[in-house]
Amino acid sequence: MDIIIASFDSISEVNMDYTITMYLHQYWTDERLSWSSDVPINEMTLSGEFSQ
Repeated sequence: MDIIIASFDSISEVNMDYTITMYLHQYWTDERLSWSSDVPINEMTLSGEFSQ
């Protein structure tokens, strides 16, 4: 997981509050999506039924 702080938008020392803009990037490995490297696959389209 990566968290990137893009900016501190406002800081209040009196109230001890701050506002930031950040990006959260999560990634995982789903074994259901694995395939043999012997089969060249350039694109894959999944339907909602795949997740059931």
